[in-house]
Amino acid sequence: MSQREEREWVSRIKERLAKKQGVARKNDAYLKERSEVLNKKYFNGKLTVRSIVYADNQSKRHGSCNTLTGNIRVSRRLAAMPEWVLDYVIVHELAHLVHGDHSLDFWSLVNQYKLAERARGFLIAKDLEEAHV
Repeated sequence: MSQREEREWVSRIKERLAKKQGVARKNDAYLKERSEVLNKKYFNGKLTVRSIVYADNQSKRHGSCNTLTGNIRVSRRLAAMPEWVLDYVIVHELAHLVHGDHSLDFWSLVNQYKLAERARGFLIAKDLEEAHV
């Protein structure tokens, strides 16, 4: 097993243990860890993320990316959502480091994430649910 594979398995096992123990691992360090894993998987580790943090003041957006600085912010609301939804938002923001717009090339990168369409649907439904509360 390569070192990369070993790190990925250790990360998976840690996640499973944390879920079993009910430990919330959704802090800024967790975002950094997930972004590194997703960067390697979908962007061959070529992207440079200066920082990725939860933002408490993002109520309308799920995330944002400053393409000049490499700073990514993720709405704190996503900490309570399923991991695959959070991963989608991270992949979306990482793709902005390649394409700063929402062009076809951008969406082609984002849609490499196998649950992209499902996650978009989940977020749309969640936004509609919150709008009716």
